[in-house]
Amino acid sequence: MAIAEMKAETPNSTSASSLEKDLEKGPDYEIGLTTGGIFGRYHDPVLPASRETKKIVSDMISLAGGSAAVLLQIAQPGVGAGVSNNSSFTTRPIERGRRSMVYIYATVLGTLEERRYITDATHLTHEKIKAANYNANDPELQLWVAVTMYWSMIESYENIYGKLDTETTERVYKEFSIYATSLNCPPEMWPKDLAAYREYFDKMLDTLVVTPQVLATAQDVLYLSGLPLLGKLVLSLSGPLTRITTREMLPEKVRDQFGIPSTPHSRRVYKLITGVTRVVYPSLPKFVKHGMKNFYMWDMRRRMKKDLRW
Repeated sequence: MAIAEMKAETPNSTSASSLEKDLEKGPDYEIGLTTGGIFGRYHDPVLPASRETKKIVSDMISLAGGSAAVLLQIAQPGVGAGVSNNSSFTTRPIERGRRSMVYIYATVLGTLEERRYITDATHLTHEKIKAANYNANDPELQLWVAVTMYWSMIESYENIYGKLDTETTERVYKEFSIYATSLNCPPEMWPKDLAAYREYFDKMLDTLVVTPQVLATAQDVLYLSGLPLLGKLVLSLSGPLTRITTREMLPEKVRDQFGIPSTPHSRRVYKLITGVTRVVYPSLPKFVKHGMKNFYMWDMRRRMKKDLRW
């Protein structure tokens, strides 16, 4: 998630108590500014997360299109400027990834206390990311980020398990609004149904611009040059597959701007990856498919308990 990954000058340790002190510093952080929401001053989602949405979010396969989502996000001029100038993709890729994973999982699967803590921390970080041409707390930017998260996760999940039925698809879509409404987006900003979502998505694609600065950030996203040695070894195996998946998932007009057009080779490899995954992955034990979720939720709770940097 690009916006939450923007770095800010923060203390080495960010505890729940210190966050509360920061939130009291100005009127924008007054407790109860928006009442009645799941996160206190934050808005309710269009619909609360059901078992089906929690199942999708918990499954590791839903993250397969994560890099494609980030590239869509940073191609939006406001998001791209903020991320290029403030992101930790290169300098702290592990920390950046951890924060993204914690936000994804805790927002849907966490307790009220955990959701409030993570969204408060994210909101507080965003408040420090401002310039003349971007503001990380801009609801329009946050809406685009949340929509791309929905797009990538549902596309990845259905690509392996098959399409959800029409009623479930519509309900899950509305429940994914929580990724936008947990921050600054009121529920009425979330496109009202799947037809409105597709119209919004297609309209936004026409506004995306890949500048040299954004292209450099995309290289950091896809190659993660700041990883330690062990991470680089893992990436040497998974990286090519991730980049092919990203290439084939991205809409044509966007991947061409990034200079990664689909080729006969990439299509063959992607078809092979997808075919093998459809046969093997669904039969894996639940603890494997939910391994990332279990780890990051455990890590978040450990950090909250010990007042460690989130």
